[in-house]
Amino acid sequence: QNPRLHWPLHVRTIVALGRLPHVRGLGALGEHDHRLIADAISETDLHALLDRRGNVLSGGELARVHIARLIAGGHELILADEPIANLDPRFQMEILGTLRRHTKEDRGAAVVLHDLNIAARHCDRLVLLNEGQAVATGTPQDVLTSENIETVFGVSSRYLKDAGIDQALGSRTPIASR
Repeated sequence: QNPRLHWPLHVRTIVALGRLPHVRGLGALGEHDHRLIADAISETDLHALLDRRGNVLSGGELARVHIARLIAGGHELILADEPIANLDPRFQMEILGTLRRHTKEDRGAAVVLHDLNIAARHCDRLVLLNEGQAVATGTPQDVLTSENIETVFGVSSRYLKDAGIDQALGSRTPIASR
């Protein structure tokens, strides 16, 4: 949720750490490793930041670096808890776009999001939780129903397509206290 970096490592080194689990013993990174690192750097548009130290980056820049490190790892599934928390809209869209592209390569991403409109716009499938229990699973349209939103969040809402963009709008008025 709040990615931090405590060591003054260069961005290129941080991204390369994604390959660390694949290096045997004290071996060096191979050609395949370097190709995956370069692809992750390109995917997250980090070329201009490679020689900067991670501990002086903005929150959005650091989030992109951490996503690049994950992508460099070659994982089939990425699990991300609020990867866009505290980011401006540009970085939110970039991070979610990167994760979306990752899923197009026969890979997956499971992302925890609290913004229902962002989830509706960027996710193919949702799991709506209430106190750790799944209330609904399926497409955004199937999950973000008025009934489900009222049950979980206690607000009235409706699901819209506005100019082709999915939205789950909630009212400012809570239903009755539970």
